[in-house]
Amino acid sequence: MKERTLASIYRESRLFTELRDPSPLRGRCGACEYKAVCGGSRSRAYGATGDVLAADPYCAYEPGSFPYPREVAALTESTMR
Repeated sequence: MKERTLASIYRESRLFTELRDPSPLRGRCGACEYKAVCGGSRSRAYGATGDVLAADPYCAYEPGSFPYPREVAALTESTMR
């Protein structure tokens, strides 16, 4: 017998709540200006480190290396609203 719906598990569980919030990401993912729209691969982070909030080990992007930081900030801020 089901005690909780899948929707309530997704909305209320600590793990899924953390996965939807980019602020606790660590390493390069935590420093990345795209974390609100990308977030890196949480499954690869977990598989490589055992920490679902660690940096995506296969991401080649170096945070801050995109040549138009103001444009990126404007675009990523608009996705957070």
